[in-house]
Amino acid sequence: MAKLCFLAIAFTGLGIQLSDLAWEDWQSWLLVGGSVCLPLVGMFFGNHVLWGMFIGLGTSVRWISLGELGREHPRCLMTVEEICQRHRLPLPKLGVVKLKTPYFLAYGIRRVHFVMAAELLTALSDEELSLLLAQGLGQAHHGDLALVSFGSLIPTAAQMLQSRLGELPRALRQLSIAIPYVGTVFLVLALVLDLINWGMQRLADVSALPLQWVLRLRHYYADRFAAIATGNPQRLWRTLGKLAHLVVTHAPENTTAAGQAKKHLSAFTRLCVMDFNGAIALGSGFAYGANNEMLGTLLSWELFNPRANLLEVQSSHPLLGRRLHRLCQVPPTDEDLQHQVKTLQRQISPSRLSQGLVYEWLLTFGEPIWLGFALVLGFVAFTHSPLPFLGVPLFISAAAFSQLLQLARQFPRFGRLSTLPITRLLGDPYLSGTRGQPVQMEGILMQRGDRLFDYGSEFKLVDETGAVDLAFVHPLFATGKPFSRVLTLVEQHKSVMIQGWFYRTPIPMVRVAKLTAEGIKPLLYHHGSRRASIVALLTLLAIATFWWTFNSPTPSAPESAPPAEMEIQFEAPTAVPPQP
Repeated sequence: MAKLCFLAIAFTGLGIQLSDLAWEDWQSWLLVGGSVCLPLVGMFFGNHVLWGMFIGLGTSVRWISLGELGREHPRCLMTVEEICQRHRLPLPKLGVVKLKTPYFLAYGIRRVHFVMAAELLTALSDEELSLLLAQGLGQAHHGDLALVSFGSLIPTAAQMLQSRLGELPRALRQLSIAIPYVGTVFLVLALVLDLINWGMQRLADVSALPLQWVLRLRHYYADRFAAIATGNPQRLWRTLGKLAHLVVTHAPENTTAAGQAKKHLSAFTRLCVMDFNGAIALGSGFAYGANNEMLGTLLSWELFNPRANLLEVQSSHPLLGRRLHRLCQVPPTDEDLQHQVKTLQRQISPSRLSQGLVYEWLLTFGEPIWLGFALVLGFVAFTHSPLPFLGVPLFISAAAFSQLLQLARQFPRFGRLSTLPITRLLGDPYLSGTRGQPVQMEGILMQRGDRLFDYGSEFKLVDETGAVDLAFVHPLFATGKPFSRVLTLVEQHKSVMIQGWFYRTPIPMVRVAKLTAEGIKPLLYHHGSRRASIVALLTLLAIATFWWTFNSPTPSAPESAPPAEMEIQFEAPTAVPPQP
C-alpha cells in the first residue's frame, strides 16, 4: 500500500507539471488518470488497514488467535476451518472489543477481519457463533465484502470527520462570548465548521446511496451461504433473532469510555451483521414469538406494510423480518412458519393497506398543502379583491383548522378498547408511524438503561410478550409530581394499565394519555394540551384579523372636481359684400 501511495504522489506531481500540455496529448491523460486511479487502487487493496485504523481511533481491539477461540468454542473453530478449506478462503482474523453491546462486524477482501463485542463470546452458544462467522465468510466468498469494504470507506470517513468536528462549533461560540474582541473571529470559524459538518453529512449520505442496494442484497446471499454451509437455516434465523433481542436486553454500560466507544462504533453500521436500530422492534418481542405461533404475527408488519419498503430503502440492511422469512424458505424449510405467513397474507386486505398509506401521506403533507392553498387565496385576494389584506385572516384560519384536525385525532374513546399484548401490536400490518393507534396495554414499568445507545424515552412498558417505549408529553412531567409517582411504580414493580396512542416506528412508542395502577390516583396526561392552546390562540387571532379587515376604512379614490359649465358664445355674422 505504501508503494502505491508513493506512486500516486509521484504521478500527481508529474500531472501538475504537465497540466499546461494540450489535452489531446495521450501522455497528459495517462498521468492525470493515474494520479486519480492509483489512490483508489491503494484504498481498495489496503482497505483492511484503513478499517483497522478507523476502528482503533475510538476503541481498543484485542486480536485473538483461532486457537484461543477454539478452546472455548471448539465446534465454532471446526466449522470455520471446514468452510475455509472447502471454498479456499484464508482463515479469518478475530478481534474483541470490551463492550457489552452486541457488536459484530466484518471487513476485508479475501481474508475476513471480524470485530465482535466480548459479550457475544458468552451470550452466544458454540453453534450460534459459528453461524455468524459463516455468514461473514459467505460475504468474502461472493466477493461482496471487498466491494462493500471499499465503497463504505468514503461515507464512513465523512461521518467520522463530521462527528469529530461536531463539538468544535459549540466550543468556539462559547469562546466568542467569553472573549469580546476576538469573539467575531471565533464566531466566523464556528460558522465555517458548521458548513463543513453539513457538507460532510451530505457527502456521507450521497456517497452511500449507490451502495445501499448492494449492501442490502449481500446479506440475503450471505445468509443463504451460511444456512447451506452449516445445514441449519432454522438455527441461523433464530440466532439473528436472538442477536436482535440482545440489543434490547443487554446490560447498560455507564462508564464514559464505554459510551464513547459505542458512539464511535455506530459509524460502522454498514459493516455490521444487522442494523441494530431497525432490529429493536423485532427484538422486543422475539423471545416470546420465537417459541410459538406468534412469530408469524411478529413478522407481518415488515413483510406486508407498504411503509416498510420506505424504511428499507433508507437503511443499509434489509429488514430483519424479511431476512428471517427468506431463511425459512431455505431447505430444510420451516413449514410451520411458512404456513403462518401464508395464512396471514390471505387475511390481509390490500385495499386497507393502500388506504392507510394514502391517509398517512395526507396527514404528513396535508397541512402544508392546506396552508399553501390559503396562501394562494390570500394572493388572489390581495391582487383582485377590494379587501387586499383578506389573505392574512384566511391563512391564520387555515392554520387553526389544520391544527384542529390534528387535535381531533388525539382524543378518541378509550373505553371500548380491549387489552392487547405488545407482540400483536408490533406485528399489526395496518399500524403506522404517523397516525397513532388508540391502544390499551397492561404490564410493568421499567426505567431506561437496558437499550443500545440508550435510545427512546425514559420509561418503557414490559409484558410477557415484549417491551415498548413510553412517551409522557406532559409539560411538567420531568420535574413535577407525576415523575416521582412513576418512579415509585418502577421501584415497586406494580402492574399498570396504559391508555394512549401506539406508533409503529423503528423504535415502537406509546404516547401515554392515562396511567392507572392499584392504590394510586390515575395519572392523566393531556396529550394535546399544547396543540389545543395553539388552536385557541390562532382562532382568536383569526377573529381579530377578520374584524379588522372588514371594519377598517378602505382607501377610496380622490373625488374629482365637477366639470365646469361651458359658456356658448354666438358670434355675429359678418356682412358679405354683394356680388357685382
